[in-house]
Parts: sequence; C-alpha cells; structure tokens
Amino acid sequence: PEDVTATAAKSGDGNTITWTIETPLGRLSRTRRWEPRNYAWGIVDWPVQSEQDLGILRYALSNRTYAPHWERYRGWVEAVGHTGVVYVPTGYSAMGHLLNYWMGVQNTIYAIFEMPGAVRAFVDAVNANLLECVDMLAQSPAEIVIMGDNFSSDIQPPHFFEEWSKPYYAEAIARLHKAGRHVAV
Repeated sequence: PEDVTATAAKSGDGNTITWTIETPLGRLSRTRRWEPRNYAWGIVDWPVQSEQDLGILRYALSNRTYAPHWERYRGWVEAVGHTGVVYVPTGYSAMGHLLNYWMGVQNTIYAIFEMPGAVRAFVDAVNANLLECVDMLAQSPAEIVIMGDNFSSDIQPPHFFEEWSKPYYAEAIARLHKAGRHVAV
C-alpha cells in the first residue's frame, strides 16, 4: 500500500542483504547473511519478536495490492519454448511467511501458544489478501500455478497443517481449479 515502504539493501561486501518494511505502525528489518559452507542466505535475527511486531507485519502484508505483468510471463514462455514449463508462483502463505521469513519455526510455535489471537488474526488477514493474488492468477495466461511453504512434517505436522495452512490452500486451489488452472504444491 501507499503508506508502506519496502526496501532492500546489500552490504558493500555483498555478504548481507537487509529488507526493511516501514508502516504507520512501525518498522521491521530482516537481514540475511550469505553462508558459503551451506550455500544459503541464513537469517541473522528473526525480526518479529512481539505482538506489536506481528501487527506491523500484518499491516504490511495484508494490505498488498497486485498488478499483473503478463508480458513477462509470455516472454519466459517464449524463451523456454518446448524445453520446460513456466510456473507462476503465489509465494508463501501467511504461515509460510512466519515460519520461513519473519519468526522462524521455534518463535512461531511459541507465538501460537503465547499470543494465539494475534497469530490467528495475522494468518487470516494475510491469507485473505493472498487470495486476491490467487484470483488475479486465476485470470492469467498461466496454465500452472505453484504454491508452497517448504512443507515438511517435522515443521508442519498434520494437525498443525490442518489448523494453520490447509484452509488457505484448500480455498486457493479450489479457486484456481475452477478457473481451469493446474496447481503444483
């Protein structure tokens, strides 16, 4: 939204990238550091530590707007030709954002028990916003939409998935199937 600023800055040596979100409710920053031993960008500190932080993130992520750039998709389809498949991603669900980008697994699990109402409000608001993206993708030229939160049963066991992730996935996939799209999860 217009009252939210999102920036990314790389350090001079290229070893860290910091994303910052500024909203009327406050500011959050997340830094990832390149780890050559495991060839990944590890998160230095989880930025969402409190109910107030969760509110800042909820504001930013639940007020997003989406703009199609189908010419980019068509360009990729043309470039790939018959040698592959071009998927269009939805990005992480609300729970995926918490687990993978903003809180980490341990902090997210603690938050579910320590501030369940705030986590539920976050998940519901962000997933409702993501369904706006899904509706846009349902009208896209893309044949296949890919969704995923890096699922694994050690992080989202069945009972956890049923409560926190399945309602969004079931609704999103139903909308995409109704529009004739295939979905990869």
